[in-house]
Amino acid sequence: MVDQTLLIGRTLAFEGCPFDRPIGEAALFNEYGAVLVKGDKIAAVGNAADLKQDNPRARVHDCGRRLITAGLIDAHAHYPQTAIIASWGARLIDWLEGFAFREEARLK
Repeated sequence: MVDQTLLIGRTLAFEGCPFDRPIGEAALFNEYGAVLVKGDKIAAVGNAADLKQDNPRARVHDCGRRLITAGLIDAHAHYPQTAIIASWGARLIDWLEGFAFREEARLK
């Protein structure tokens, strides 16, 4: 059986692009929501009571009133630098001068 964990808390998810519709339609906030994780994948997001009932064997981790949302850890990118992501540089300035500044200059 696949390991199952149910994270319970306040959930925030987005359906579709929030720039294409009013934010109230794109943002899905649930005061008593849950995220079901099976193995290492998100299997479901929804109401905590429903997911608890549907997955009685899932290990429950109650996050209280904490907000559960998609991980946005360093989720930004500089578009002109996408072609050189993971290029080598001993120091930041070496990487900037050797790769980043040259790549950005190409897009002038």
